[in-house]
Amino acid sequence: IMQIFDDRAHFDLRNLMGGTENVLTTLIHRMDNEPCFLLDSVECLRLNAQLRIDIGNVLLSIKCPDLLFALLVARHQLVSLIRPKRLFLQPSDLLVLLNFVNSSASFRSSESWTPI
Repeated sequence: IMQIFDDRAHFDLRNLMGGTENVLTTLIHRMDNEPCFLLDSVECLRLNAQLRIDIGNVLLSIKCPDLLFALLVARHQLVSLIRPKRLFLQPSDLLVLLNFVNSSASFRSSESWTPI
């Protein structure tokens, strides 16, 4: 992108960003209305502690060897996160992922997955 702007300073970037309107609009709205962006935190779904442990154990039991991270999400809220011990996802990265999932119609209407 920088090379394009170096060559043509008045380049219209909208053509390259086609199809991202809903994701960006939702992200801007959430950043304006939800404190988790200001606090750099992720909101978790309120669950009984044992139920959360059971959900995590189920995710661990079906985890494939090549998978690094697994997220279980409900209504913009994190239910469970599976990750290797030495790798972390920053709250800001999780917020962008949650926004992507929640602003995508295919994720809202059915069970789905996407490589990141």
